[in-house]
Amino acid sequence: MNLPLANSARVKSAEQYSGGDPTQNVWVVASAGSGKTSVLVDRLLRLLLQGVEPHRLLCLTFTKAAAAEMSDRLFRELSRWVVQTDLELMATLRETTGADVDPATLVFARRLFARVLETPGGLRIQTIHGFCESLLARFPLEAGQPPNFEVFDDRRALDLLANARDGVLLDAAEDDGLSHALTTISGRIGELRFLDVINRLVGERGRIDRLITRCGGIAKLIEATFRKLDVAPGETEATVIGAACAGNFNEPGLHAAADVLLRGSKTDVARGEVLAAWLRRDAHDRAATFDDYVAAYLTNDGTIRKTLLTKASRERMPKADDILEKEAERILAVSERRRAVNVAIGTAALLELGDAILTRYQEAKRARNALDYDDLILRARSLLTQSDITAWILFKLDGGIDHILVDEAQDTSPEQWEVIFALAEEFFAGVGARDTLRTVFVVGDEKQSIYSFQGADPKAFEEMRHLFRDRAKGAGTGWQQVPLLTSYRSVPVVLEFVDRVFRDASAREGVTFEAEWSPHSAFRQGFGGLVEVWPTITATDPEKIPWDAPIRQVLASSAEAKLAIRIARTIKKWIDQAEMLVARNRPVRPEDIMILVRRRGLFFEEMVLALKKEGVPVAGADRMILTKQLVVEDLIALGRFVLLPDDDLTLAEVLKGPFCGFDDAVLFDLAAGRGKNHLWAVLQDRRNESAAFGAAHQFLVEVMNLADHVTPYDFYAAVLGGGGRAKLLGRLGREAEDPMDEFMSRALAFERDHAPSLEGFLRWIEVDEAEVKRDLEQARNQVRVMTVHGAKGLQAPVVILPDTCTLPLEDSPFFWTDDTDAALLLWTARKDGDDALSRDARERAREDRDREYRRLLYVAMTRAEDRLYVCGWETRNRRAKGCWYDLMAVAVEELGEEVEVDFGEEAGPQKAWRCIGAQVATVATTPEQQDLPFATQPLPAWIGHAPPREPFPPRPLSPSRPSGDEQTVRSPRDDDRDRFLRGNIIHRLLQFLPEVPDDRRDEVAARFVGQSGFWFDRGQQQNIVAETIAVLSHPNFARVFAPGSLAEAPIAGVIGDTVVSGQVDRLAISDNEILIVDFKTNRDAPETVAGIPAGYIRQMALYSAVLSRVFPDHTIRAALLWTDTALLMAIPDSLLRAATP
Repeated sequence: MNLPLANSARVKSAEQYSGGDPTQNVWVVASAGSGKTSVLVDRLLRLLLQGVEPHRLLCLTFTKAAAAEMSDRLFRELSRWVVQTDLELMATLRETTGADVDPATLVFARRLFARVLETPGGLRIQTIHGFCESLLARFPLEAGQPPNFEVFDDRRALDLLANARDGVLLDAAEDDGLSHALTTISGRIGELRFLDVINRLVGERGRIDRLITRCGGIAKLIEATFRKLDVAPGETEATVIGAACAGNFNEPGLHAAADVLLRGSKTDVARGEVLAAWLRRDAHDRAATFDDYVAAYLTNDGTIRKTLLTKASRERMPKADDILEKEAERILAVSERRRAVNVAIGTAALLELGDAILTRYQEAKRARNALDYDDLILRARSLLTQSDITAWILFKLDGGIDHILVDEAQDTSPEQWEVIFALAEEFFAGVGARDTLRTVFVVGDEKQSIYSFQGADPKAFEEMRHLFRDRAKGAGTGWQQVPLLTSYRSVPVVLEFVDRVFRDASAREGVTFEAEWSPHSAFRQGFGGLVEVWPTITATDPEKIPWDAPIRQVLASSAEAKLAIRIARTIKKWIDQAEMLVARNRPVRPEDIMILVRRRGLFFEEMVLALKKEGVPVAGADRMILTKQLVVEDLIALGRFVLLPDDDLTLAEVLKGPFCGFDDAVLFDLAAGRGKNHLWAVLQDRRNESAAFGAAHQFLVEVMNLADHVTPYDFYAAVLGGGGRAKLLGRLGREAEDPMDEFMSRALAFERDHAPSLEGFLRWIEVDEAEVKRDLEQARNQVRVMTVHGAKGLQAPVVILPDTCTLPLEDSPFFWTDDTDAALLLWTARKDGDDALSRDARERAREDRDREYRRLLYVAMTRAEDRLYVCGWETRNRRAKGCWYDLMAVAVEELGEEVEVDFGEEAGPQKAWRCIGAQVATVATTPEQQDLPFATQPLPAWIGHAPPREPFPPRPLSPSRPSGDEQTVRSPRDDDRDRFLRGNIIHRLLQFLPEVPDDRRDEVAARFVGQSGFWFDRGQQQNIVAETIAVLSHPNFARVFAPGSLAEAPIAGVIGDTVVSGQVDRLAISDNEILIVDFKTNRDAPETVAGIPAGYIRQMALYSAVLSRVFPDHTIRAALLWTDTALLMAIPDSLLRAATP
């Protein structure tokens, strides 16, 4: 029986053809490995074949990598069509569309590659953030954002947030409100937890900012929180206790019950003494001892004690039991009230602090004209759904987008869905800018929604499915929901195991919205594989570990380390013994193996270490904290030494590190017996005693001299380029390349936003805890150890799941009251401080966390192509109920058989469970991977030296900066300051207002001046607007600002020996003439042409000369527009010719 190989051409299913139908609105639910990307690319191809203009397609993906992959697939396929023969292309198009094509379609298909390449702006395959950025860039003023804004990446945003946080904490010393909030928070949690809570609060900035905006400000939000908790303004724990002590209870009955208790058993007497003592006090003293009184009725966990008096005491006073029970219920209600008040006060304090941090953060971004990723989504959503000009924006977009395709829809947040729905709503309205077929295509899988920490919500995925379905059907347009259940990735035995695990309701809950599990279908029928579940490893009894054992010995005796060693030795045995992958007819390779964990921790580090000890190639961590990498620690230590040479410990780090290479003996020889002398002074004195001392001294002197004259980036670039990189890689291996390169990138980023000092950079980098993602998809024949989140979208022939015996920890310090838009934030310092509302919110968060935990299991299991191994370690408390291991153990015991697995010296033979899929298909022999030989010839000499200075031609001519003398700019200080700023604003208005419709220019200009010139009074702002509008509407300037004229037009060329590269403020091109206009701001206009500075004349002459070569059939005219006086001054041709080189 001959069946196709796993990597052979796929046969498309009927569902895939339905999903790619360009005439239908389609919602594709694509299980893991079912070829969703192929369906999406096929749909793009079929839309293009149908004649849809490339610029009318919008494809939104979750990551830049996914967008790049999709673009690559599309262009690769289109380029293939160009070179195929007619028969080949006909077969290809038949496979793509599912139908025969005519000769005209063949011709059209071949032209698509060029057509797409020539599309202005390119084909729009981008992330949702990328689309929102382009949307805001197109409509900045309408979005309330100054043009030319910058988007901060996560690193720069976190840096700015940290500064905002630190600034607010410093301000608290002088701000009573902030000081009270800070005292309230810090009084409930320790120092370490305080920073964690503040950082988590900052991490929720987007949702909190939306919450504050929705409620109308922080004060209104706090009021809403108090109302939700049924707490009155001004109510405190003291007022609640005071009211409870005021006598609104059965005091006579309690006195009688206390007397009975005092005559009872030892337990009764103890309780009676507490009651009697409390009842004798006045209200003030009662409040001071209220907690002791509460303890007489309630247990430590806040429930009423089962027995409030003994049987004998009850017989003495039958009513005493009822009296004490009612008082206990009252005390329980008071305790609940105290908790509610504490939650309200604590939450209010946290919100006040959060609002102050967010306000400062927003101000910092505004000062830099910057947005973060959250801003992109929120501003775009507001622009498309809440703005008073939303209809106009949508109308403009309505003329440009006909088909929307959404990839990885399960990872889309509710706010992102609002943006997408606003774009697509007109598709179903029946009225649009154009009468044409318009469709929506969505592909995703709720089973793989694992990014809740980024706002993804599978419930939103389901709600949007129903919403789009109802709109499409209501509009009478086509609608299909297409399930893709055929996996092209995994062999049948793996898929059967996955299906069996999730067939149980306990495992399926929260993974899918379907009532029953839909089983997968395997494309790779007949291919063999296996699933194996190993016995778990338990922790060593701590009492058996010597109390003074080294930390490495303690770690090595942990269950995590033992499991890591077992896995590493098993992999080593597979490689040494050429373990066969029967589905591929070749031995297993290191690159075939992927070890997946839920999160990085002790096991992650032990796993990488164990593989290295066994000599198994391993790719290292998929994510890393930059400052915890050895290579970065070496670079930081070198910088610290340069700043403080007398720091002996830092110098010892540098000397023992790769740069100097001292071993322990050499370092001891240098350091021993030096008395009070610093190590650097000793090295200077002894530099001639040995080659090692001399080389180290010379290197350190050179870097010290270098640091005084260059920026941090140039300093480290010189160190690495001068042989330092080779030394680091020689000691630490090639895995040091990624952190080294990222370190240099951070140096550039630091210099972009800060003064370039080495001290400042080292401080900045040392407090950076941001993670750096490494691309392990292209790992070179190495085992990959990754988190499940990092492996999303990847696959491997062999997958090992070791992190299976624990449940997710409760990692959020605060909770949300519900899942609706009206949800409020609640914060309690401890679980025993929860009121009823907080308990419900905490339980709901736990349920959501457990549901995502099971979805994460589905993603982990479906990464396996041929083999899946399940193992785990248990703590002293054994494994958690409902953990991954338990869910999979049930399935393997039903499907498989018990076998004996030999774990060698580490554990010997042990019982395990195994499911085997027989190999039936015939597989062609695949030659073993062979490493390509490295070139043996030496590298050229120039590669180790810095490049020479840039040769002639000189620096290009910058826009509006002529070579030679330039007219002096008026001082922006003192009396001329406002005039200087006024001129800049007019310049900007003249740049973009011509593109705004005439009837809206006054409104847009006023809004821009109000934002950019807020220091001017209202009358001055109106004068600026009026003067600018007058220039634009003046008939003498009609040609300058006519439709089709260009603003900030780039010009580049070479005139003689002069390189010209600049931007013309305004360029008007007609059929036979070109007018160049350059704005001159904050400079006095000359009375005549003769008074124009020579530098300006030469600048315009160069621009004219370049354009005359580009447009030889056009007459070139040049003029200067003096913005202060609204004077357009033409430059005669004779002056231009005389100034041309």
